[in-house]
Amino acid sequence: MSLRLRLFLTLVLISLFFGGFYAGVSYFSFARTVWEDIQGDLDLGASLAREALRLDPSGRPYLARPEVLWRIHYPMAIRVYQGDQVVLEAGLLDPPLEDWLSRDFVWERYKVVVFLQLGQYVRALRNAAKTLLLPVPFLLLLVLVLSFLAARALSDPLRRLTQATGVLAEALEAGRPLPPTPFFPTRDEVGQLAETFARLRQALLAALERERAFTRFASHQLRTPLAVLRTHLAVLKEGLLPPEEVLGRLEAALARAEATLSALLALARASSPQREVVSLEGFLREVFPECRLRGRGDLLVLGDPDLLRQVLENLRENALRYGAPPYEAHLEAQGGEAVLRIRDHGPGVPAEDLVRLGEPFFRKGRGEGYGLGLAFVRRALEAMGGGVVFRSSGEGLEVEVRLPLAAEA
Repeated sequence: MSLRLRLFLTLVLISLFFGGFYAGVSYFSFARTVWEDIQGDLDLGASLAREALRLDPSGRPYLARPEVLWRIHYPMAIRVYQGDQVVLEAGLLDPPLEDWLSRDFVWERYKVVVFLQLGQYVRALRNAAKTLLLPVPFLLLLVLVLSFLAARALSDPLRRLTQATGVLAEALEAGRPLPPTPFFPTRDEVGQLAETFARLRQALLAALERERAFTRFASHQLRTPLAVLRTHLAVLKEGLLPPEEVLGRLEAALARAEATLSALLALARASSPQREVVSLEGFLREVFPECRLRGRGDLLVLGDPDLLRQVLENLRENALRYGAPPYEAHLEAQGGEAVLRIRDHGPGVPAEDLVRLGEPFFRKGRGEGYGLGLAFVRRALEAMGGGVVFRSSGEGLEVEVRLPLAAEA
């Protein structure tokens, strides 16, 4: 049974229950009111009969005021008994007596019984029942229509979300782009569920992008360490260098590969990479010894050491491959950030290509590489809370690296 059908049946049953409850309460309330009215008229009839009865000189009772029989709402009759014998009867008392309601009292030495006919009472109840039941078919039709509309209004957003979830799952399985999130303008629980679904979609997109970035950057960043390992293994195999020397270089190459892999994993978890206090000057002098550093060398920044090392190695590789010496660097503090500007004196980058630097797989002209080095730089710096800006004035390329300071300097 579908959710829409369950909602429809539930709304119909609830409506019928409350409608029937209201009709029943209304009917019994009316019946009680009429019954209390009859009891009051019966009491009034007994009081009027007591006032209207008289004794003639022979001691026989008679009704001195016959008009009392028509002073109440229901047909009334009076019987006066002496023992079991009826000595006086006033009013039309048609059988059967079950259709009459009676009240008796003792007057003088006689027993007086006052009767009220219940026919009008029964007719009033029947009319009330007809009045309540007459609009039932129309109300039932209205309930069915409104319940259907309400069930559709409640189930349609959930159906759309279910369809969107199915399309999302199919897109993930097939590797297609993720579909957009359905829009719900309401702020109720369904709207909140849609917002949660949208956040889930964004989280999936971010996870997929991290996975793709890890794959791209792993192929790029591990290429150099693996080439070094392959070269040293060939040297060891040919016996061109002593094993002790080659083993030391192999260990260094393996250490570099491990550090690269650690940096890639940190980048894949870019939402919260490791933050440590590191010396930007120390990393630059170690990774890029060809670069001449000016400015403040005592600045400490917050960053992931492995990521920062990979960033500087990529900048060095890019400068050596596409730029020309001399290589210059300037380090200063600006507004709570350390700003490192690295510049070469090569041919520079055209303005139309400058805006695309840092995009994955973008390469200037038909240059070597895969166009991932500067993309890695941008993503890694953003993951550490910093950023990168590329400038070119026609002579060389200037790369501005920004990282948060560990402390105000």
